[in-house]
Amino acid sequence: MRTARIQVIKAAVDAADLGAIFALARLGDTPDDVAIRARARAYSLKEDDAAEAPSREVREALLLTAKAVGDEAAVQAAEELIDDLDGKPEPTTGVQKGRYTVSDSEGHITFWVHRKSLEANFAPGEWIIERLIGPQNDDSSCYRAIGFVNRKQDGRGTVTLFKKQRNDVRLAEAVRILEGDPLMAGRGYAQAASSCWRCNRDLTTPASIDAGIGPICAEKIGF
Repeated sequence: MRTARIQVIKAAVDAADLGAIFALARLGDTPDDVAIRARARAYSLKEDDAAEAPSREVREALLLTAKAVGDEAAVQAAEELIDDLDGKPEPTTGVQKGRYTVSDSEGHITFWVHRKSLEANFAPGEWIIERLIGPQNDDSSCYRAIGFVNRKQDGRGTVTLFKKQRNDVRLAEAVRILEGDPLMAGRGYAQAASSCWRCNRDLTTPASIDAGIGPICAEKIGF
């Protein structure tokens, strides 16, 4: 009976039927119920600007539970709810959250764009761009900050290199290429790493591998 109810809830979630979601899930406290409510709350916050936002503690609990049940959509929904608390809004076009690789005559340069937490010692809450300087593209210690990513009024993300980086001709040219075609640079990263350029999770289907981005991330950016 419980399994059937969970299937009905998930169908309601997929259809973004908020009334059905909360009616079916609000009485349950299983990991499945909590993960589903994480995604449902993400839907409700997108649809209703007046909705009461959950606290950081609730958001973090939802993230942990979503990870425990392996619901990727709920994981990303909860991560974005937490990100919303942590500083400046995310760029929606141009250079935005993700990893990018630009090739040139000397090889390639890999970048990571992300938002610093409010607890960070440097640039708390700011969107920054970092350059891969170590061997592991999924290890934050292998990156070095090289500039800020600024969100323009139209939502477009652009790069401002730190002053000490501006004399690096190769780096400046790679950033220019990145700004000119972020999706191409994203695919460059995905092809080299076999991971989604936006969330860095493994790509497993031929369509996702070809696009360089997973279906959940693709939907989020309207790709």
